[in-house]
Amino acid sequence: MRTALVAAAAATVLTLSACGSDAPEVQDADPPAAETESDEPSEAETEAATPEATEEPSNTASEPEEEESDDSGSGELALGASAEVGSYTVTVTDVQLDANDAIKEANSFNEDPEGRYVLVELDVTYTGDDEGDPWLDLSVALMGSDARIYDSSSCEAVSPNPVFDVPTLTSGGQATFDLCFDVPEEALDNPKISVEESLSFEDTKAVWRTDERAPDSGDAAPDDEPGDSPAVPGTEDALRLGESADVGNYSVTVTGVNLDANDAVQQANPFNDAPEGQYVLVSLDVTYTGDEEGDPWLDLSVELAGSDARIYDSSSCSAVTENPVFDLPTLATGGQATFDLCFDVPQDAVESPIVFVEETLSFDDARAAWLTSE
Repeated sequence: MRTALVAAAAATVLTLSACGSDAPEVQDADPPAAETESDEPSEAETEAATPEATEEPSNTASEPEEEESDDSGSGELALGASAEVGSYTVTVTDVQLDANDAIKEANSFNEDPEGRYVLVELDVTYTGDDEGDPWLDLSVALMGSDARIYDSSSCEAVSPNPVFDVPTLTSGGQATFDLCFDVPEEALDNPKISVEESLSFEDTKAVWRTDERAPDSGDAAPDDEPGDSPAVPGTEDALRLGESADVGNYSVTVTGVNLDANDAVQQANPFNDAPEGQYVLVSLDVTYTGDEEGDPWLDLSVELAGSDARIYDSSSCSAVTENPVFDLPTLATGGQATFDLCFDVPQDAVESPIVFVEETLSFDDARAAWLTSE
């Protein structure tokens, strides 16, 4: 029995060995794998393509060198230097970083600052073709060393030469004024002053440093010779004295202009002070042509366009005239009135100035102009 079992086991081993001898048929699967690998790019093809890909960056390598040469610096100005800001040539002439005493002297009612008062003095010239008001057209800010930006609303004090006293400017008109800032002391380690147009979507900002002053350019440029000032806009059809024009609901006549009215104003009221410049008296005759009621002092605006490229209104004069407009009653249709208005202007403004009359509250261009000399 044991021998039979041994013989059976030997037969089984021989059978399994015979089955193992068929292995070469399994190796036949290797060739298809080789065919699959042949579809992939060869190493030689890959190496041949590589130089072409690396040749392109060599053409752009010089471009950054050209861009680096365009660095033009910060563009910041020293005190005393000028810049074009919108329709103005602007110069920041001086900055007082400790202006507490100067503000106190300017007005006895000025209170102490919350931080420290700073006074910025500017000189502007209007270069536009129309009219300009620096207080409205320009925005001035102090860029503090505390990484904050302050505007002049930070200061409620009255400055020595406030911008609101500057009259309207025509082309070539010049004005000097100062602005006050009340800022923390930690903001005053070499702050900067910026000036830009108030209502503009363009980048018109110019910046001045306070730690440097531009070299002195010598004597100031001489003033323009008489008659060199650009024509005042709106005077192309100017009337002569005594001629009439329709202005809103009025027929207006400028009957006379006294360009040296110092004596006349002094005689009108003994309490009138001497002028800061020179008194000018403008006499007008008006007739109300509307359908309701009219008050000339409220409905009409009268201005004097000086030969100094500035436009003055009657608020420049605080004197009482002989025939003031405020004494006029309300007018009905056909009502007529005669009155005069006083202006206190610099003497260099009274060389053939122009008188303007327009509606006070109107968006229409209804301004009429009168010449004061033939």
